[in-house]
Amino acid sequence: MNFPFLRYLLDIRKPNSCSVMKTPVRFLSFAVVLRWSSRTLSAQTWEVALDGSMVWSGTAYAPLGLRISGTVDAVASAQKAGATDVLVELSSAGANWSPIIAALEKAKLRYMITLTSAAPACLGTAVEPENYRISKLNSQKLIEFPLATGDSAIYAQVYVRDGAVEKIQRVPLKSGYFSETIAATGDSEQILLVYPHLKELQFPDFWEGLDVHRDDLLAKLKEAKMGPGFRGLINPLGELSHFPAPQTKFVPSSPIFQLEFEAFLRKKYTTINTVIKSWSISSGDFSTFHEIAGLVPLWSENRGVPLLWNPANESTYKCDSKRATIWSDIAEVIANTSRRRYERLVNSIQQVTNVPVLQDWKGWTGPYATAANSLSGLGIRIRPSDYLRVSEQCLRPQVTAQSWSHNAWVISTDCRVEKDTNVQMLATDSANLGVHGWFLTGPGAEAALKSTQVPVSIKPNLVRYPESATNPAAPMSLPAGTWWTPGPGAGNRIDFGSLYSGYRYADSKGSFVAFWSTTVAKRIKLFSAAPKDLVFEASGGTDPKPKLFKGGVEVSIGTSPLIVRGSEDVPVPEDAFLESKGQWEGVKQDVGPGIATFSEEANLISDALIGFDRNPSGSFLQLRAALQRFNLMIWSGYWIEAESSRSHTFSQAERIYGCSNNSALSLNTKIPVELSDPYANYTLTPRSTTTVTLWVAAKISPEERKSLLVTVGDQKFRLNATPLGLYGDGFGWYSLGELSLVRDSKVEIKVSLTGAKSANLSLDCFVASPGGFTPDGIKPPNILASGPKKPGK
Repeated sequence: MNFPFLRYLLDIRKPNSCSVMKTPVRFLSFAVVLRWSSRTLSAQTWEVALDGSMVWSGTAYAPLGLRISGTVDAVASAQKAGATDVLVELSSAGANWSPIIAALEKAKLRYMITLTSAAPACLGTAVEPENYRISKLNSQKLIEFPLATGDSAIYAQVYVRDGAVEKIQRVPLKSGYFSETIAATGDSEQILLVYPHLKELQFPDFWEGLDVHRDDLLAKLKEAKMGPGFRGLINPLGELSHFPAPQTKFVPSSPIFQLEFEAFLRKKYTTINTVIKSWSISSGDFSTFHEIAGLVPLWSENRGVPLLWNPANESTYKCDSKRATIWSDIAEVIANTSRRRYERLVNSIQQVTNVPVLQDWKGWTGPYATAANSLSGLGIRIRPSDYLRVSEQCLRPQVTAQSWSHNAWVISTDCRVEKDTNVQMLATDSANLGVHGWFLTGPGAEAALKSTQVPVSIKPNLVRYPESATNPAAPMSLPAGTWWTPGPGAGNRIDFGSLYSGYRYADSKGSFVAFWSTTVAKRIKLFSAAPKDLVFEASGGTDPKPKLFKGGVEVSIGTSPLIVRGSEDVPVPEDAFLESKGQWEGVKQDVGPGIATFSEEANLISDALIGFDRNPSGSFLQLRAALQRFNLMIWSGYWIEAESSRSHTFSQAERIYGCSNNSALSLNTKIPVELSDPYANYTLTPRSTTTVTLWVAAKISPEERKSLLVTVGDQKFRLNATPLGLYGDGFGWYSLGELSLVRDSKVEIKVSLTGAKSANLSLDCFVASPGGFTPDGIKPPNILASGPKKPGK
């Protein structure tokens, strides 16, 4: 007999107590576990020190051991290899752990356990109309594709012309397939949107599934009789490739989730009419919070239809999707539940075992992203292909660890070692990045145990930058033992011209502007509307020696980032302003009377120059933006934004900071490519007859590069080379080949995919460049003069 709703109520009403089991029998077994824990492991003491090191029973503990499979034979092999510490891969479901634990204790090994079984998957509706869509539905057609973990799906036939819904229906899946003969009606083209109801493997079930998982895990810990060699548990929820993003596109169908959502709506809105208004519902008659809490929105970001689906009676209700707050409400409930119930799982394990509980780092989002959490530390996966790669793999988790309100133990739970890997250097390098333990795997692991000494680890000083500011920023060592690293905060690069580079950064701890000289260290004047509010911090440890003057402050700046806090405005270096002003004078001289053609940009620049004394930050940024537009207008090459395509079947134009124009055209189809037929068309009208090199900037995996096809006339181009000029969150430039352009003749460019089962990529822009220009980041070729030409020159 199960009592899920009673269990849920007990769970949310006792925030400081252990979770109650689903049945009386399991509750009793949990009590036994607690008594056993206090009897066997209560003598163990451990803590994470200020520097991130582990202190176990008063002695420093930094394991250098092996990662092994969960078998008795693997334990024997590790002991024979001379290992004193092991990380054991075990499943929370299936076989009893007792023989493995007994073998570990008999061998007197210190051991940690990592759960390699999949995290419980959540059942619900995937609302991804940008990814489950089939374009050009203009006849009767059998649509068939696999949805292996689903049981049913909603499909909608939508007119391309005006977005009107011709038909919406829920159908059962057939042997794990969506298989329906769809007949398009009318004369206008339609698209098909599919909303599968399935078990989402990358969305953990924090409701009934977590209950079962927790009960089974705690039972295994009790039955195995963990001894004094036990040093910790990793991945308490099970294995996930990544954690879901906060902006969810998934609506759980768990009764407990719906009960929780109902309670949330009742508390937040008080009345049903207030919910209806907040969700901009324009049709339907709702009498209970329970009914309205079961609705599923059928849109996501810029795609989908402005309807709410009611699974209970399979009806739809119209609403204003641009104003409705239902998605933010769903996301808030999921975030609160996932955080609370993950914390309860961690606390239960710690109360039972009295050992650290860690989570492998899987990106910026996850249960470790909150400063106040119950985890003891983080695990890192290291693949030591080169030094830069190791620093990237270690720095991001270290940023998360240092954001916690308590000390964090960071270890490498999966450190791949080849036969030729210099493990001593690898361990030392990662120790300088805050790693305090290593579990080795790979063909060189056992030999490395005998030749490697455990290095002394330190807690690195970090200067953060947003992923969007990659290029010019990059993971690297700065002076005075400081590391430059990506962080989860918001922000973007700042265009200072050629003399400086910089960016904004903001997170829960505050915001700052960072910039540095691209040439040499120097003393400069900074203009600011509030110079007295500025606080300076040199990342290299040198004193910027600020000195106020009217309208600004004078500081020393080097080639490492100078951090400026205290104001949201960008401090403007005097020489950067003079360079930009000189470029404008040069443009006017070069263009002459033709400058009237660019009246909009010219007026913006004039306004910026006039208003500089009053508002240095806003005026300077306006000036730089207008100059960059001028730069592209008078350049002999061509710069095409990928999201500008007026004819495409990609997923959507997406806001991605750090890209050109802060936008890209994304494709993340979960329907076979041959069905979704993704393409994007562009037209280029040459201003002159010339030969150019065609480039494309994209974020795309090595596997998918082979599938991307760019067709120009009768020429076909593939992305065969590795990318250049990497920037932002994974974007880079690919050289496609040469094109011969004829003035005033239209050039049609088509991007498509061939031979791919699915796709997950983004296109930023295309460049057709004459001469030897090689793109680097999002900087166009700078053809603006540094100032007006002197007479006679």
